Amino acid sequence: TTIEGGHILEDMPSNFIAYKAMARSVSDIFAKNGKPIGYFLNLILPKTFQRFEELIQGFSNFNKHYQIDLLGGDTSTHKASNIIIAVTVLAESENSPKRSDAKIGDGIFITKKVGEAFFGYSKILEFQKNKKTINFDDPQIQEYLCPSLVQISDFSKINASMDISDGIISDSKKMA
Repeated sequence: TTIEGGHILEDMPSNFIAYKAMARSVSDIFAKNGKPIGYFLNLILPKTFQRFEELIQGFSNFNKHYQIDLLGGDTSTHKASNIIIAVTVLAESENSPKRSDAKIGDGIFITKKVGEAFFGYSKILEFQKNKKTINFDDPQIQEYLCPSLVQISDFSKINASMDISDGIISDSKKMA
């Protein structure tokens, strides 16, 4: 579940909210050697929501890039002003390593540069604080709003895996 104002900053263009909701769900699947089959989508939108086409564009962009299909879902409204998106991904996997299968002496590898999304988040806050127009083309801001996902092609020598979502320090402790 992705909640505007909780998992992504408020007042971002809704296409970014949709994309980030998808990335948050599919990244967990990729980290466990899963191949997405499709997803179910539940949208809870403010009663006054007007940016539906923009929201759908975010889902469409993600779906095209990662080749995943919408299988069904539901749409509802609420009195609050934020967007709530629940994504349930169906996937298949031949080998899904558990975090608990880590062994003493295993190496820990990170599949992409850590911190880019945080820097993007910080830049957006700075733009908002200074009441300036956000540069959505900035690579770090893009990484915060539209996280890039890594698919590992060979899991045969991987004992344990996990998606880093709570930060490198916190998640390293979980893996250890």
